[in-house]
Parts: sequence; structure tokens; C-alpha cells
Amino acid sequence: MASLSALIYFGTRATSLSISTVAVEGTETLEPARITERANSLLAGSYYGVIPYRFMYLFPHDRLVSVIKEMPRISTVDVWRQGAALTIAVTEHAPAMLWCGSGEGGDCYYVDDAGEAYEKAPQLSGNTLTRFVIDGVEPKQGDSLLSSDVRAGLLAMARTMEERHDFRVSRIEYAENGDVTLSLTGGGRIQLSTQNDLETTYANLASILSSDEFAHLEPGNFERIDLRFGSKVFVQEEPVVASTTASTSAEVE
Repeated sequence: MASLSALIYFGTRATSLSISTVAVEGTETLEPARITERANSLLAGSYYGVIPYRFMYLFPHDRLVSVIKEMPRISTVDVWRQGAALTIAVTEHAPAMLWCGSGEGGDCYYVDDAGEAYEKAPQLSGNTLTRFVIDGVEPKQGDSLLSSDVRAGLLAMARTMEERHDFRVSRIEYAENGDVTLSLTGGGRIQLSTQNDLETTYANLASILSSDEFAHLEPGNFERIDLRFGSKVFVQEEPVVASTTASTSAEVE
């Protein structure tokens, strides 16, 4: 028995049977060294102090995948071995938007195309990424931003507004009752309801902006356009004189 234990102990530590290199593929913003450091730290362990994790035929594949996936920026992990060489292939989450807390100075998280909040973002002052705020909700890592249908619909409308009217949406605020406020870069707000069909809502907006009465509207020269009430659209323009505010309601044909 003692000789068998010794054979297992020393045999599984033979250099020819041990993983000697760890390579990382697929990183875009992460330093590969951060991943290899995690992998090597795990591989330094052993099963019950007897069989090292570096023993190539019994290396802890699933545990290694789990440890690498704990890194917030990692989306997928694939691990395989060829001889004594271990390869770790990863894909990273790509930031598509921000999800910020509703309070002043609340934390923001990067959100990927699938709607997952995957990593806390630094305090950013620019408008490169559209910010989502859900009334009364503080985001946490791993949370999903709205339902996929609602999120996709709002982003599609924001893209269309920018492409066709140069209305760039910098912030999307979502209320519990489904009301949404789109804040525009340069000033002005668009109000709508997710209880209404968003394609119809956009059509109402496009109709208003193409009319002679409101063709002059652009970010910075109006306060808000309210699209929550179907074909009845309310337009509140910025005051022409400091003490007055121009507001108009229009019926979309």
C-alpha cells in the first residue's frame, strides 16, 4: 500500500505528465496575464494534498472555467489541453449601454447587448453610452436590464431618432408604470409609454417633426414632446421670453 501511495504521489508529479504552460486567447481589453495568474493559482493546488491539479489527465477543467468566469468582464470561457499545454479561450462582454442607480451619485454598471449588468463603471461624464435609469431600482452585477422586448424597442427607437432626426438619446428613464423619458444630448425630452406600440409612437413623433408648425424643433430649442397619449401629442417649447413658455398640443392625422 505504501509503495502504491508513493507511486501515485510521485508519478502524478512527473514533469512529463504535468501541465507546463498556460496560454490565453481572445482577450480584447483584459491583460492575458490576469487570467494566467488566476489559472496558475488554481493549478498550484491538489486533490486532498495528493494529486496535483497540474497532473494533465486530471486537471480541474470545470473549476478552472468557473474561476475565470468570476472575472466580471469575461463572457464565455473554453479550456482545453494539448499535451502539456493548456489553452484558455475567452470572449469579453462588450459595453452597449450603462445602467445607473436612480439616486444622485448612484453606481453605474456596464451592460452588454444581452442586457446583463456585468461590471461596475467608473464615474463617467461623457455621453458615449446611453444611460438607463429605472425608477427605484439600484443595479447590481448580474442583473438584467428590463425585458429584452422593452429594452430592444427603446434602443431601436433611440437609434431611429438619431439616424433620421439627429436626436441623440443620452439617458433613458423608465418608471414602474411603463412611462419613459428620453433625454436628448443638447437638451429636450421625449416622453412616451411602453404600454403603447413603439412603432406607432415613433410614427407620431415623425409626423409632428415633419409638420410646418414643428419642423424647426431640434435638441435645445424645446422642453419636451409628450407622446404618451396616442395621436394627441403635446409639445412644450422653450420660453422665447424668460417669463413665458410656449406649449402646444397637436392631433396626429
